[in-house]
Amino acid sequence: MSVQQPLQTSPQDIDDLTTKLVSFLQDHGKKILIGAFLAATAILIVKHFRESAEHDRAMVWSKFAQSEGAAGLGDFATDHPGTTAGIWARLLEAEQSFRDGVRMQFNDRQGAESELKRAADAFDKVLKTENAPAIATERALIGKARLLETTSNGNFEEAEKAYSAFLQKYPESIYKDSVQERLDALKKADTKEFYAWFAKQNPKPTDRRRPKDGLPPGHPDIPLTLPEIPEELYPANWSELKTDAQLEEKSAEKADEKKPESKSADSAAEKPTAEKADEKTKPDAK
Repeated sequence: MSVQQPLQTSPQDIDDLTTKLVSFLQDHGKKILIGAFLAATAILIVKHFRESAEHDRAMVWSKFAQSEGAAGLGDFATDHPGTTAGIWARLLEAEQSFRDGVRMQFNDRQGAESELKRAADAFDKVLKTENAPAIATERALIGKARLLETTSNGNFEEAEKAYSAFLQKYPESIYKDSVQERLDALKKADTKEFYAWFAKQNPKPTDRRRPKDGLPPGHPDIPLTLPEIPEELYPANWSELKTDAQLEEKSAEKADEKKPESKSADSAAEKPTAEKADEKTKPDAK
């Protein structure tokens, strides 16, 4: 078995290697320094943009949190299209407008139609966004289906299609039970009758009645007149009128005056009894 001999380097080899390295640095040294500088600069630029992006995202979400109402959320979504925050703002705008529209159906049908139309447009914008989060898409589909049910006028064909399409696309969704409940409800006759009747109503803000004091509407006014106070009821001297505190003080004084009298009366009532007891203990004179 042969043993490998260690590599031996002569002084001449070292001189040749040094000469080649110096020559290489002379020819390519500037390029190497420039490349190292550019690499370091690129790293700094990437780090800067990454920090700036994180700061911008924080600012965006901060503005998102400060958005109020459907109008504020809609404005935010318009200012930040395609962003995650903008997509959620558009979805919340749709859901808020839908809730407002349903509530207004009972007292302002024209205003309700405007809010429900705004909700439908916002739901559609979320559904058309390709990079929308899956949960946002699910909620938009459910919201659109409920909106179709609310505006169905008793014809549930479009609403049933929307609910069924949701179950087919998301069979394991956390919302599947509530969606199935709506599908079952739409098959009932009383549900259809209610929506058909409700669609014919047209409440307006002026139709709302508020509690009022006094007489019912249309009743003639009744003059409030009081009889004159007889002169004999007026005090001869107004300064003689006593305040409530003075009257209470006077009443307390009278009560104190009566207490000694009651004690003396009790003593007088007890005295004959004591005398009778003494007479019974005396020996009979006979």
